[in-house]
Amino acid sequence: MKVQGAVLKGSRFVQTTCFSRAVAAQSMLRRRGIASTLFYGVAVFPGSGLRTHVWLQDGADGIVGHLAAKDYHPLARYPG
Repeated sequence: MKVQGAVLKGSRFVQTTCFSRAVAAQSMLRRRGIASTLFYGVAVFPGSGLRTHVWLQDGADGIVGHLAAKDYHPLARYPG
């Protein structure tokens, strides 16, 4: 997917977070008329405690951040 590649390539040159990558990808997809869902998740890891993560999906297909999403419990999604 071109959007996924663009976001990941850009994040190599600028310090980004999972949140900024997911929001950028969702914005790019929205401009193309493609619906997607932004997920906010949380997990507790031994040694590092509570951590959050944001990822973007198009239906069941992951766009960005989806590889780490399996470790997180979704708390919210946009749009709901």
